Amino acid sequence: MEKGLDEVCLKIQDGAHESPQVLFDTPGNGRFLYITSKNIKDGYLDLNKVAYVNSDFHNRIYSRCQPDVGDILLTKDGSNTGNVSINSIAEPFSLLSSVCLIKSNTNFLLQKFLYFYLRSPIGINKITGSMTGTAIKRIILKTIKKSTITIPSLQAQMAIVSEIDKLNNYTQHLESLYKQKITALDELKQSLLHQAFNGDL
Repeated sequence: MEKGLDEVCLKIQDGAHESPQVLFDTPGNGRFLYITSKNIKDGYLDLNKVAYVNSDFHNRIYSRCQPDVGDILLTKDGSNTGNVSINSIAEPFSLLSSVCLIKSNTNFLLQKFLYFYLRSPIGINKITGSMTGTAIKRIILKTIKKSTITIPSLQAQMAIVSEIDKLNNYTQHLESLYKQKITALDELKQSLLHQAFNGDL
């Protein structure tokens, strides 16, 4: 069954279309995280460099765009356009307009199934294929809302998500083993070089 995202999502909304007059580098009383496209990486949130806004600015934005844990964050403007991550931030925060918040209706569409779909070549091409702009690429909200997705049953979605999670875990395990072997080889090389230069070989 093919549906438009706006038919199976409760909210598809971008963040602030105004710039905060003041940004803070550190958290504090009455300050809220300010998430922009720079924080949305392909598959994860990068919170190493974040800014904070005051409560007045946050409250104006948060009233129409309220991210919850598990929601999807899609970069719609700039060099990171098309990056998708799942929100893992439990506290209230503000979004810039370069980020689109997507809340699926889980009676029909699992959030994680949609997340994997948007990271697939088919899913992201349907959205980014109609990007506008020359110097700065952007996806307009209308395009995101009208993008279509083929929706299997919830049971099938759960099975697909489970299999992809297993593959991801296995891939991460292999990457960890590979890094360990590379480290061991580097240490062996340094040891051999040390012995060679000291005439111990």
